[in-house]
Amino acid sequence: MLIAITNDDGYNAAGIQAIIEILKDQHEIIVIAPETHMSAKGMSLSVSSQIKFRQYDLGNAKGYIISGTPCDCVKIGLKLIGRTPDLLISGINAGSNTGLDNHYSGTLGAAKEATLAGIPSIAMSNLLYREGLEMIERLKTSINDLIENLVKSEQLKLLPKKLAVVNINFPGGQIKGYKESFVSNQLMFEVLWCPSQL
Repeated sequence: MLIAITNDDGYNAAGIQAIIEILKDQHEIIVIAPETHMSAKGMSLSVSSQIKFRQYDLGNAKGYIISGTPCDCVKIGLKLIGRTPDLLISGINAGSNTGLDNHYSGTLGAAKEATLAGIPSIAMSNLLYREGLEMIERLKTSINDLIENLVKSEQLKLLPKKLAVVNINFPGGQIKGYKESFVSNQLMFEVLWCPSQL
C-alpha cells in the first residue's frame, strides 16, 4: 500500500520517524512533511508567502520537506508525488488530540485536508509528549494491526465519502486494544492575557 506521511511537529520529529520505521517494511512510504514545527496551525494555508520544498531521502523513506503548514504539505505534496496514496497518516503527534484542541491541531488539519482530496486519512497522537524513538516498540504491533483491520473491513474507503478522519490517541504504557470514544469538550490549555505596562 502507498502511504503518505505528514505531521505538524516537523520532518525530523521522533513521532514521524517512528511511524516511518514501523511501516517501511510492509508499505511504500512517501513523506510530505513540514520543514519546521507547525503545531496549532489547524487547516491554515500559506496564502501570501512563498513555499519552498526539497527532496527527502533518509534511506528508509523518500519524499519532500515543505516550508509550509501541514495543510500546505498535503496540498503541495500530493502534486509533487504525482500518484494518489491509498492512505495518509498524520503524526505521530507529540501530545494527545482528544478535546477541543482538535480544532487547532495541525495533525488533524492535515488529515482533514487529505480527506477533502478523497484520500482516507488517520491522525495519530501520543499522550507521552517527550517519548522518543522507544515508542516504536511500544506502538508497532498496535499500529500495524489497526491499519490491517481498517483495510480488511473496507472502512478506509468509506472515510472520504463521509468526510471523516480516524483520530487515534495512544495512552502511556502498554496498549491493550482500541476503544471508540467521543471528542471531549475540554481544552488542553487556556491562554491567559495580562496587560502590561509599555
